[in-house]
Parts: sequence; C-alpha cells; structure tokens
Amino acid sequence: MTKFTRWLKRPQTGIKSYRVKRVKAQEIIAPAKREGSHALLEPEACQVLRAYGFPVIKSTLARNEREAVEAAEKIGFPVVMKIASSDVLHKFDYGGVKLDLKNREQVKKAQQGILESILRHKPNARITGMTIEEMAPPGKEIILGTNRDAQFGPILMFGLGGIYVEALDMNHPYNNYGIILGFDDFF
Repeated sequence: MTKFTRWLKRPQTGIKSYRVKRVKAQEIIAPAKREGSHALLEPEACQVLRAYGFPVIKSTLARNEREAVEAAEKIGFPVVMKIASSDVLHKFDYGGVKLDLKNREQVKKAQQGILESILRHKPNARITGMTIEEMAPPGKEIILGTNRDAQFGPILMFGLGGIYVEALDMNHPYNNYGIILGFDDFF
C-alpha cells in the first residue's frame, strides 16, 4: 500500500507524443509484403522503428565488402557486423556477429569469417548482406517482437534480450529473436 500511495503522489509528467511517419513505414514494409515475407531484416526493422519515433543506433545494410568498409567508416569505429539473412535469426549461434571492429582490415576479416561460418552451418541460407552498426556502450539488451493472436489480437513482447532470450521457451510463437516486427500489427 505504501508503494502504491507513493506512486499515486508521484509528479505527473503528461503523455509524450511522437511524430509518426506512417507513410515511410509503409514504404519500408510494402516490398517485403509483396515478396510474401512475414518479417523484416534488422536494418528494415530499425527503419520502421525510426519512422515511429524510437531512437535506434546508427546502422546500414552493406551488400559487399566495399560497402561494409564504407559504412563502417561513415558510422565511425568501433562497429558491429551482423549477417543479414531471413534464414539466420539466431545470428550469434552461427558465428554471424562480430563485435568491436576497430578498422578497415578488421571489417574485411569479419565479413569473410561471418560468411564462412554461416555457409558452413547453413549452406542454403539466402544472404542479403551485412548489417553494420555503431558499437553501443555497455548496457542492457532488449528484445522487441509482435504477433497477432487469433484470440487476443495484437501482442507486444518486450524484455531482456541477448543471451537472456535463451532462457525462454524457444519454440513459443511469441519468442521472436532479434527485432522482428509483424507487418499487420502496424496497420
């Protein structure tokens, strides 16, 4: 009761409003829907989050080694490199993530290592490219996912991400890995 009373007496801050760029989000999602996909790659999902006013780290999709190096230099070292593939959702498990890359040579070597590892573990994976993103400062990772349940309607999943996701039931339909957004839940 004491906690509840303190909560009731807390300073009122009002409701924060965001400028939503709904058309921009629809433009990002439309090509994937036309292709019959039910999920976005991480760079696309980040663009949708930006359109809805969520702050996200700098990132870009690089389709080859030259683009990866250019993206890393534009973002600024150190960077993270992740495989961009709709067939590889558990990126870390398959060697699809390289952290703290500090220069051009490390970016080149990381791309080669990621490709070798992914093709060894998932030889038929369709690889779109590499996500290059700024190295975030230490903190808590989160997971964000959505789904539409026949009985409950739209459902939002939010919680601890990274290695903590593994503690959850991996086969549960609401335990999406990484940032995977259901298209229908936004429109």
